[in-house]
Amino acid sequence: MRSFISRIFGVIAAVKFPKFIQNFINLKYVEFFKIDMSEFDPPQSYASLNALFTRRLLRPREIAADERAFISPCDGVIFESGTCADMRAFSVKGCEYSLSELLGRTFTASESGGSVKNLDDAADAAQAKIMDGESGANYSASGVRAEIYSDESGASRETSAIGVQGDVNLSYANIYLSPRDYHHYHAPCDLSVLQALYIPADLYSVAKKFLLKIPNLYAKNERVILKCKMRNGGIFWMVFVGALNVGKMRFDFDTRIQTNACANRAEALYEYENLNFKKGDHLGNFELGSTIVLVAQSEFLKFSVSSETAVKFSQKIGELGKF
Repeated sequence: MRSFISRIFGVIAAVKFPKFIQNFINLKYVEFFKIDMSEFDPPQSYASLNALFTRRLLRPREIAADERAFISPCDGVIFESGTCADMRAFSVKGCEYSLSELLGRTFTASESGGSVKNLDDAADAAQAKIMDGESGANYSASGVRAEIYSDESGASRETSAIGVQGDVNLSYANIYLSPRDYHHYHAPCDLSVLQALYIPADLYSVAKKFLLKIPNLYAKNERVILKCKMRNGGIFWMVFVGALNVGKMRFDFDTRIQTNACANRAEALYEYENLNFKKGDHLGNFELGSTIVLVAQSEFLKFSVSSETAVKFSQKIGELGKF
């Protein structure tokens, strides 16, 4: 039902009402959520509520030149940030969620504090193969090689981290994007995307009052997990958590990642080579607010923000280590 409501909301938000009605809707939305429009076109410029949700910055923000600076990928509020040693983290004070469930098969026990082999940066051509049930298809993607696995059962392959035991040294930060925030997300450092995992699930609200009521909420919601490699060899994960009334999560580099979709609710793993981004590069956007969970190997990335801190895309929130 929550998925259906979110799809309907997305359809309504995309409707382009007559100009005078749309202007009224946009102005009331900005007024109600107290949105600072100083970095954006005026509310009357947007042809639909969804266009207002997904507004772009008029001018690029300055990105920290320090190669060790890890920046916020989005605007929002840090609900919690810290370290864990048992694959559990806090969504808000006193409420835990399971990192192994959240990350699914993108996490392996060997990545609890180590690094991975470098990608072959010399690759200048690419093939991608889609494995979807019993049928397969090939396509070309210049500069990127990808392998995609679709699993309607949602069962993990041998890379699953569920039930990981032993020492785990991970840091995390949860960034909540409210309806008032800039809804686009960017690369927080120079990185290579290794995998993208889509997990279809529920669409609970991720507002604080629901995190307090529903245990393990982040791991119960629909999400897309990007597994990335930093320049210092460390691994980190960006988890884009779906929520009630979030129409879609979009990714510039792969339009096949379809969230909150009626047609295909199968879990799908996309594997990439030579998919590289510079710090600050645009990755995609939410349609309405949600949450991004950042998880990293602690020896390679230390977060420097505390809970209840408002952050902006381009603001330093951590520092890379061990170059």
